[in-house]
Amino acid sequence: MKHNVFFVIVFVLFIFSQCKSQEKEIVKNCQTNDSLFENPQYGNGVSSLQEFISSNVFPILSECRDSADLSYKVSYIYLEISEFGKVESVYLARFEYLNKCKDEVVTAFLNMGSWIPAKCNGHPIKSKRLIKMEY
Repeated sequence: MKHNVFFVIVFVLFIFSQCKSQEKEIVKNCQTNDSLFENPQYGNGVSSLQEFISSNVFPILSECRDSADLSYKVSYIYLEISEFGKVESVYLARFEYLNKCKDEVVTAFLNMGSWIPAKCNGHPIKSKRLIKMEY
């Protein structure tokens, strides 16, 4: 009986390792052949993302902005999107506001709702998205 359980466990681990190696091969193929890769998408595309930023992020920035500083700014937002379409992490670059404002913007992006995940050869994969924000 112990031998049977051992062989079942070994077999399951073998199958799992085969699935993982196939998954790595799929991702590797996407990196070498861009035609197999589909970018992640929020809602109906760019217009949905712009609407989200206008209605959820710009109000935070307008409250945080120093009234004396009306200069034009550019920030970059790096989103890590899971294979399930959830924003897992947010990194803000060239973001010149107080930490309180930074935390509010990060929270807004983390709670923004589902994305259509990136796909590689038809399989959903984890991806990163860079957004340039001008204000």
